[in-house]
Amino acid sequence: MSEKNSTDINAIQFVADFVAIKQWKPTLILMYAALAMIAWKYFTIPEEQMRGQSNVMAFILGAHKIFGGFFLFGVIPMLTVKLVFREKLADYGLRFGNGRRVLVNSLIFVPTMFVIGMLTGRDPAFWEVYPYNPVVTDSPTTFFCHALTYLAYYFGWEFFFRGFMQHGLRDAMGIYNAVLVQTMASAILHFGHPISETLGSIVGGLLWGFLVLRCRSLWAGFIQHSVLGIVLDWFILKNSVVSP
Repeated sequence: MSEKNSTDINAIQFVADFVAIKQWKPTLILMYAALAMIAWKYFTIPEEQMRGQSNVMAFILGAHKIFGGFFLFGVIPMLTVKLVFREKLADYGLRFGNGRRVLVNSLIFVPTMFVIGMLTGRDPAFWEVYPYNPVVTDSPTTFFCHALTYLAYYFGWEFFFRGFMQHGLRDAMGIYNAVLVQTMASAILHFGHPISETLGSIVGGLLWGFLVLRCRSLWAGFIQHSVLGIVLDWFILKNSVVSP
């Protein structure tokens, strides 16, 4: 009779350990992250349902993925921090932090993000993915409204990955592993996008994860990511319209 492996565990013990008090916070974060990412990735409203609607209603329906990101990645995690964890949002990056470092890093990286957005906006591969709102145009008024919705979207995105996940998991797995986990998670949501963007999302996850620690706030990453996304959409609209 073979000796039982010391790592063997039965189902009851597994469930007991899984819901152990010391594990419930990281468990909740990771389980919610999986469900929220799946919901955001797969929930969509077909463009056919936007036809025949007023311009305002078509724009709102077209922005469902943007609003969904803000709600799933921003609102629910913030409420979880306040009402379930009973912790301060400031501990998750929602504070001014070191304003000088935010400013300096923004001055360094915002021009870089602008150039990346401008160059990738010329690539037809990105036209198949963006803008997330299919009814947005390069009309100044329409695009301004689109940019405002993007600010809400990127706020939710940065809070979810660099705040809720990174700060929420650091005590359980250490800060370096927490940075890697949120980077991996954000990269997963880029699957199906151009390979250059998917690989770039790893660089962005590491960079903005570091800047949250360096600046003690989410704002540097939020500003840079927002500039990248908004500039990318603008140049996609401009280039896709004039290209044959």
